[in-house]
Amino acid sequence: MEWFITLLGTVTTVIASVASLAYWLGKKFTEIETRLKLIDERFRHVVERFSQIDKRFEQIDERFKELEQRLRAEIRRSSLFSAQLIRALHSNLIDFMTLKKIFTPEEREYLIREAGRIIEAHT
Repeated sequence: MEWFITLLGTVTTVIASVASLAYWLGKKFTEIETRLKLIDERFRHVVERFSQIDKRFEQIDERFKELEQRLRAEIRRSSLFSAQLIRALHSNLIDFMTLKKIFTPEEREYLIREAGRIIEAHT
């Protein structure tokens, strides 16, 4: 009987220790879970902020694309205007020199045609 009481005392001590440890671990796990929830909440806010930043960069990228298209159109328009102006100046100069009998009508045609080809090659 004495060994039974000793065994019962030992088992009771072990059960009390295990229960105490289980309670302490449960409390710690609850604490860890609470902290993880706070971290998740913070990360959710960070992810939302990055999402907003990504959207803003997309808007900026679209603006740059629009500006690039407008700039290209303006360069094309400017280039065409320059080519037309240069062609007109060359034609006027060649016509004037033909009028002064520096060039023959055949030379005039040749020079105007060649000036046009050169201008086309560079635009």
